[in-house]
Amino acid sequence: MLVRLYLGDDGQSNFPDLKIDAWPEQWDLDLTNARIDFPRRGESGNPFFSDCHPEPRRQNLIPLTGQMEVTVGDGTSIVLNPGDVPLAEDLTGQGHQVRSLGDHPYSRVTIPLE
Repeated sequence: MLVRLYLGDDGQSNFPDLKIDAWPEQWDLDLTNARIDFPRRGESGNPFFSDCHPEPRRQNLIPLTGQMEVTVGDGTSIVLNPGDVPLAEDLTGQGHQVRSLGDHPYSRVTIPLE
């Protein structure tokens, strides 16, 4: 699943409807100079919870283990599984909330985008 998390005109984080044919324009995946961060197993904790926050930079946060639920300002939530590719670019405003689901530890790879 491709997911884009962005700041809307209302100052809230949102999930838009994505079209797969828009991938090249919306998602810059040139990782030539990216500093890819693999957290140590269990670093994110279980259960993991992060209250509303914007992202510090435009980045992909790809789940490796466990499941993550992301909730935006209007209360809409999605569940991300290992291999899903979320693009977080809500850099200001209220941000979004993240929590792990289930019994498996949540871990992810973080890929900052220039």
